[in-house]
Amino acid sequence: MGNKQAKQAIDNLQIAGCTLHGSDGTENVLNGTFFTTSDVGLKGYAKRSGPGRGYEYMSRADGEVVFHADSAGQGKKALCYDRSGTLVAFIKVKGIMEEDEQRIYRSDPAYPDQKPAADLSDDEEVEGKTLYHFATIHVTRKMRKADATYSVVTGNHDDGEPQYMKMYKAEKLGSQKLYVQIFMVQEQKEFGVPVGHSSVPVAKVMDGGMTLKGPKIDVELTQGCDLAAVILVGQACTLTGNTAGAMSGTGVYA
Repeated sequence: MGNKQAKQAIDNLQIAGCTLHGSDGTENVLNGTFFTTSDVGLKGYAKRSGPGRGYEYMSRADGEVVFHADSAGQGKKALCYDRSGTLVAFIKVKGIMEEDEQRIYRSDPAYPDQKPAADLSDDEEVEGKTLYHFATIHVTRKMRKADATYSVVTGNHDDGEPQYMKMYKAEKLGSQKLYVQIFMVQEQKEFGVPVGHSSVPVAKVMDGGMTLKGPKIDVELTQGCDLAAVILVGQACTLTGNTAGAMSGTGVYA
C-alpha cells in the first residue's frame, strides 16, 4: 500500500465513541486523568529536553503536554508521566524487533488482592516503589505492517502467568509512512458463552510531516478512550518498535 492510499484510508476512517471504561472512566484505565470526556486531538514529537530520549504528546486545544515518556535502559524501559508531571507508569520491553512484549506497571493494583510485581528488583529507575503489573502490549511486525494489542491484567492462571482481557488493538497500514487505526475490542457472547470479539474504531494515528520540532505524529481519539492506552498501543507501531524508544524516524519504514 502506498502512502497516498494509506492516508486516504485513515482520512476516511470513521471513529466512534469508546464504551470500554464506563461512564465515569473508572474501569481499567491506566490513570483517571487519562479518561477522555470529549473527542481529543493530539500532536506528538520526539522529546528534545529533559533526561534521556523519549517523546511527548500535546493537546491541540491548549498546547499543553498531556503525556510524556523518558526512555531508559537503552530503549528497553520508559517512565511515563501525566499532565502534572506525576509518574503514572513504568514500562519494560522484552523481545526482538519482529515481536515483543511490553509490560506496563503502575502504583495501583490492576485487580483486588493483586500482589506487587516481583520482576522489578533490578530496575533502579523504580527502586523503592511498589508497582503492579497492570497491562501488556503484544506487538508483531512484518515488513511495513505492525499489529499491537493492549490487554489489562485480570488475574493469574494456575501456572502463575497473567490472565488478560483485550482492550485495544492497533493496526499499522502497509505504507512507508505511519498510518495506524486503533480499535476497542469487546468480547461477544451467546447464551453467556464467549464466541469471539468485535472491533470498533475509536482512534487513528497519522504521519504529521516534518516540523521545526522534528517529525510529528497526529492523533485523533474519541470520547471515552483511555488516552494513555491509545498513545502507548499506537506508539508500539512506530519504527522505533516499542513504547519506550524515542520517536526519531517515526514515520518512515524502509
